[in-house]
Amino acid sequence: MGSCTNATSGDPPEDVPGDRPLPGLWRAVLRPEQLVQDVVRVAYPPTGPLGRWVEQVWSLAWSRPVPPTSSALITHPTLHLTVEAGPPGEVRHGHTLPAALVHGVPVQHRFAPSLPASGWVVGLHLVPGAAADLLGRPADTLTDQVLRWDEIWPGWDLDAVWRADGPAGRAEALETEATRVVGDRVPSPDGQRARSVERLARTERTLRSVEDLAARVALSPRQLQRLCRTHLGVTPRWLLRRARVLDAHELLSSTGASVAEVAAELGWFDQAHLTRDYTAVTGVPPARLRQQRAAT
Repeated sequence: MGSCTNATSGDPPEDVPGDRPLPGLWRAVLRPEQLVQDVVRVAYPPTGPLGRWVEQVWSLAWSRPVPPTSSALITHPTLHLTVEAGPPGEVRHGHTLPAALVHGVPVQHRFAPSLPASGWVVGLHLVPGAAADLLGRPADTLTDQVLRWDEIWPGWDLDAVWRADGPAGRAEALETEATRVVGDRVPSPDGQRARSVERLARTERTLRSVEDLAARVALSPRQLQRLCRTHLGVTPRWLLRRARVLDAHELLSSTGASVAEVAAELGWFDQAHLTRDYTAVTGVPPARLRQQRAAT
């Protein structure tokens, strides 16, 4: 089972090593030290065949308002399927609660929801490249959209999720239903290739251009564009920029390196170019975010 934290005590989850960034997907949260004070969190990779399709089952609950500065994160190029609750009538992501939703990749806007009252959400973080295989439609038809789950992917029985008690219970109920629905399906060759492309963009810091990335996966730039839009919902250029911003965020959060030093290490032309890209993705200049975290 994954990590948990108590929203009222502020005790960090077991996987938080002191004041360093949390590992895995949690590293994309802009201010994890603040978020762990606001939420109870459960997160873990699924077992069995579901692991081909779901990177993480996650569940959050909170008993007081959570500001956007706590919830903001650097978005991942994949879909999230969520079941969300709050005070009846609350509107979240453009939908009246309670709601079950499919979240496409937010490219044109930043993900930093305001959670004005107590509530909870449980979700499936799909692996990159899973969308087209599972839904039978190009991933870019969902980009920048949050739609009703039953309209996009019918056939789910979420009653057990709604009835479950607490973040862990809801996560387990959703994982059980996902295992039933997905069954023993396997990714298509293009779906697997898209996942490899995303992983390369995220982990290989020497890849600085679309042409570099295309050459590594033996595709033309045009073929790479088509693969990424269909299976990831984003462009290769977006993938590369997001990956390097995430690297910059990790270095700025965990080391004393200056913004200029981080820019040089990660291949930006200068500090100004890093600041522009970082701000476009996160909404906050890197120097200001570092100041905010230091003051927490």
